[in-house]
Amino acid sequence: MEKINNSLVEFVLEGFHGNNTFQAFLFTILHLVYLVTLAGNGIIIFIICADHRLHSPMYFFLVCLSFMETIGISAVDYKLFAIFITADHTFSKSGCTTQSFFYFFLSSTDFLLLTVMSVDRFVALCFPLRYSSIMRLSLCIKMVVSCFVISFLCILYPTFTLSRAPFCGNVLDHFFCDGAAMMKLVCIDISFIKLSNFISSFIILIVPLVITSISYIFIVSTVIKNAIS
Repeated sequence: MEKINNSLVEFVLEGFHGNNTFQAFLFTILHLVYLVTLAGNGIIIFIICADHRLHSPMYFFLVCLSFMETIGISAVDYKLFAIFITADHTFSKSGCTTQSFFYFFLSSTDFLLLTVMSVDRFVALCFPLRYSSIMRLSLCIKMVVSCFVISFLCILYPTFTLSRAPFCGNVLDHFFCDGAAMMKLVCIDISFIKLSNFISSFIILIVPLVITSISYIFIVSTVIKNAIS
């Protein structure tokens, strides 16, 4: 395949296949799901912010999680809905790269926040008398900021490297700019990009999963021990 000038690349998102009736039905369903998601997260954020009794570390992390989920789903759905409405499947390279970055950045941050929440529950149940002194507001803010920084650093380099690679096609078999779909169009050897993605995935997925599993093992052990005693 012939290489495409990177400055002229304009990706085409295939989206969902089907006739106009199916497209209208799918748009309605996805739009309802999107609105319900926005409403649910919005209500959670409003209630927690309005009720001072909920101003605790657990609910602070929950507000951050709801906020990130709202932005994350919007990062994908805004272009998807534009495709349904205008039938224009084209997406500029810069726009596509930006969407891909924010989708994986926000998703990774969500996963890390879930890990932080599991650690918070571990401290609350295993060290209840020291919970308030350990989970101070300053520590909670540092933990959230750390989630942002780790996700940003893990996603930035693979996305930047992919954006600089030459492409031999511009049709993405997806409804958003997924990194895996974009890599299929790269003309050069992408082993290094795959390696950087693997390292990022290990840091963002495997390590937090181990931490979360250990936290809940201690939580279950503590609950069982207290129940027996």
